[in-house]
Amino acid sequence: MTHVASQTVVLDISDPSQISHARMQVGQLAHTLGFDEIERGRVEIIVTELATNIILHARAGQLLVRRLEDPIGIEILAVDRGPGMTNVSECLRDGFSTAGTAGNGLGAIRRLAQVFDLYTRPQVGTVVLAHALRGRAAHALRGPAPVERFVVGGLCIAVDGEVECGDLWSIHISGPMVRVCMGDGLGHGPDAALAVRGAILSLASSTQQSLTVAMETAHRAIAGTRGAAVAVCAFNADAKTVQYLGIGNISGVLIAGNEQHNMVSLNGIVGHQQHKRQEFAYSWRDDHLLIMHSDGLRTPWSLEAYPGLVSRHPSVIAAVLHRDHCRGRDDVGIVIVREA
Repeated sequence: MTHVASQTVVLDISDPSQISHARMQVGQLAHTLGFDEIERGRVEIIVTELATNIILHARAGQLLVRRLEDPIGIEILAVDRGPGMTNVSECLRDGFSTAGTAGNGLGAIRRLAQVFDLYTRPQVGTVVLAHALRGRAAHALRGPAPVERFVVGGLCIAVDGEVECGDLWSIHISGPMVRVCMGDGLGHGPDAALAVRGAILSLASSTQQSLTVAMETAHRAIAGTRGAAVAVCAFNADAKTVQYLGIGNISGVLIAGNEQHNMVSLNGIVGHQQHKRQEFAYSWRDDHLLIMHSDGLRTPWSLEAYPGLVSRHPSVIAAVLHRDHCRGRDDVGIVIVREA
């Protein structure tokens, strides 16, 4: 299975009038993806409840929306810097409200979504995740949605003012073996998107090659573009081995418990000059979390600053990192993988 990420759409929610706009926009996406009328209605309720919660409790925030491909669906993340929740189980109980409403918001979202998760810290903010799936997949059990034996999440968000994102990631899974690619086209806008897409598509079609050969193939594939920073990580969860090859300013991090190991990327620009290519070897643990991201995130960051976040869905982790560590002047790409 090979998956190339779709771009994340950012919907600002700071006024009640934006709730209906978000509902219509995501509803149109559901229609485009072939959701039937009942399924579209469920998606629109999820969006309405998430956006309403942002207005009522945080006053302002964002919905991060992206298309899912396997199974077909829509991922919706509600992100805010509001007061957070002091008692999550109470907030999930139908009829509970701190805003004088019926208190059906989070309970309704959890019932309607096929995947539901959240992370909250008092006086820091909240991230809520909901997956709405199409067709038979919509009847699957709730809980983390493994792609085979792994859980995958991430985002690709264009810098303000740009329509196309110049950051892109892909993932290939075959049994216990996973290959993750993260790219950042130089600059931003359409030219950056063209360069990074060429590199990532090349790498996604070169999964039988060594990392060194695959990177050389990608280098030739985007010659003549503005170039990109690119990293590829291959791990075998059964053999407990990790290989990593990075060119340019891509961060690769392995996290297990309180241990955070930064992997090595070398100087260069794929498509222009690569002074050296070298694969680095690491060990994989069953509890490892792999995070790869572009320099659209400030570094250093540490998940130790967020108690309990490491156990949440990878998309929730990505949304928290984007909320709190986005530079604000470049595209952001993040992909996170762990065993289910």
